Amino acid sequence: MNISAKLLSKYLFYLLCFFLPLIQYLNKNNLQEFIAEDIFYFIISLFILIILLTVIYIYFFKKYNYPLIFLILIFNITFIFLPFRDFFLINLSFPNYLSIFLSFLLYGFLIFSPYLFLKKKIFKDFLVRLSIAYFIINFSIIFIDKNSLIYNFSEIIKEEVIVSDIPVSNNQLIKNNNTNISNIYFIIVDAMVPFYLAKEFGIINDDEIKKELDFYKKNNFLYIENSYANYDTTQLALAGIFSLDYFTKPPNELTYKKSNVFPVILYHNDNLPLLQVLKFKKIKFYYHGNSWGPCRQSLMVNCHFSKNVQILNRVLLSFYSDTPFFFLTRILKKIFKDLDQGENRQLGNYQESFSKKENDNEKKFVFIHHYGSHTPYSRDENCNKKKYADDDFNGYKNSYRCTLKEIKNFINFLNKSDPNSLVIMQADHGYKAPEKKIIKHSAPIINLMKYPENCKKYEVPKSNINSIIFTLNCAYNLDMEYKKFIFYEDGYDFPNAKFILKKRSISDLK
Repeated sequence: MNISAKLLSKYLFYLLCFFLPLIQYLNKNNLQEFIAEDIFYFIISLFILIILLTVIYIYFFKKYNYPLIFLILIFNITFIFLPFRDFFLINLSFPNYLSIFLSFLLYGFLIFSPYLFLKKKIFKDFLVRLSIAYFIINFSIIFIDKNSLIYNFSEIIKEEVIVSDIPVSNNQLIKNNNTNISNIYFIIVDAMVPFYLAKEFGIINDDEIKKELDFYKKNNFLYIENSYANYDTTQLALAGIFSLDYFTKPPNELTYKKSNVFPVILYHNDNLPLLQVLKFKKIKFYYHGNSWGPCRQSLMVNCHFSKNVQILNRVLLSFYSDTPFFFLTRILKKIFKDLDQGENRQLGNYQESFSKKENDNEKKFVFIHHYGSHTPYSRDENCNKKKYADDDFNGYKNSYRCTLKEIKNFINFLNKSDPNSLVIMQADHGYKAPEKKIIKHSAPIINLMKYPENCKKYEVPKSNINSIIFTLNCAYNLDMEYKKFIFYEDGYDFPNAKFILKKRSISDLK
């Protein structure tokens, strides 16, 4: 091979390495969600990046004799910046600002470390070999990744969409949707106990409970007694909802890693059973999170944005969601009043933004995680801003009473804007006292539902997981079976640094 041919092969390899993040992104789930104009925006964004990297190489890397392949490596690892940040934030429980700082610090050290060894040829050779090894390993993974474009090429080119790993057959999924339902709203009001416990805690009295129940009945909402969470921790409760099943299963059902639960699974796993069902039924999924679990755009998970940033929302925010570009999107979301931001809490933000928008014909599933009665306590009973300490029970009491007002406001809003919707409003777990958790307080949950008459053939669900199964059965005429009730009490094994669970039956909670 002559010199020019070798040089051409070298730069073709470099170009292939540059496109590695795009190749990894074009998995079977994302590719099936593409539309033609998406490709155009990808090309434009990558063309801009090529120009940017060329300028950096000419004026910095080439000047200090950095290898080009190392610059491409740095570009590639920016696509795992957020998962890297999550390691500090979720696994080590560092504050968000410290996790971001440490991530930038380590990335900065990696970028500028070659400057310390400019005269060491052995270090330059090490960088080249490190970069090549990284790309060879990652390209090899593509051939064995069950979601990759190459692994699923024959399936992707078929017109039929095959749904797997969900507790319902394709024959069931092809049934017609329930025409009495417009959209679905699945709302988690965090840490809200049922009324009998709220009365026991001195939060509300009998007359107030009667008024609440009368309001729900008047608006066709069913208040479901004796409802319980499946887990007493948010990250597992929500993970179970998206899995349509218990998230922890034998043989390791009593241990879990914090990095593998919600919201991380929503960021890095498009194969979640709930999303797969909605994808098959051509239902658009919207996630409206909060500061604990903000939305990250993907082609299956939609974040709420105004039309001004819809192009960013669809393409750039999806592809670049794990890069430092994510922090720029947070600024954009604040400028354009995205629903994760604003003066109101999540239910109020939804109403404020969407009551002003024109209705469209798309069918949607809206998942809202409302802080409700959970810490940080930031509202008085009239929903005015007021801070309470996390261990101040008055904070829980006032947040609870505020949330009841927010729920009624939201019900009134839906009655006007989307009267034929199916609505689930329930807690993910109950009250967990900071000094001592009592499962008879942390397991019972508030549970409200509104559904059409033709869904009364299904048994009323009384747990988180069975509620999402009921929702899909009702909306899409399915017959998924309910799961046998189990409550998992969360704990921490300090000697072994593991999150552990205790398995409880219904009799333990009464």
